[in-house]
Amino acid sequence: MNRALIYVAIAVSCVLSAAGGYWLGFRDAWVLSIAAETLPRAAIATHQLKFLRSGRPGPVITGLEFDVDRGLSWGHDLFDHPLRELLGTIWGLEVYPGYERYAVQLANYRKQYPSLLKPEDFEKNPALAQDARDTKAKIERMVKRYGEGLRPPS
Repeated sequence: MNRALIYVAIAVSCVLSAAGGYWLGFRDAWVLSIAAETLPRAAIATHQLKFLRSGRPGPVITGLEFDVDRGLSWGHDLFDHPLRELLGTIWGLEVYPGYERYAVQLANYRKQYPSLLKPEDFEKNPALAQDARDTKAKIERMVKRYGEGLRPPS
């Protein structure tokens, strides 16, 4: 009887530990990472606002163009991740397929206004050049996949 009680206590402890670890380690960390990202993004916004107020929109336009590229590149990774369907279940965020509407908007914009990213500009550093080529390829795949509307994933 004592041995069975010990096994049950260990099993219950494991389940409670796993549930607590999930809640604190995954669910809250996801939300806190999004919250933490708002601070540096807001700091960048202050620089952009200063450029706009001084009548020099060029750096702001360049920064925003790269934000579009970053969105398409990370969107590619997110939408093609094998766990994408579990994001809502695990973290309570309906990222996929709900965020695909953003991919459509970004892809249509990028289709009209080509990316400023030029992998050949990074040829002096082979690792950066390869990253730039990979990013450019992801952007092109996202534009093909989402430009002009949602299509089933290929």
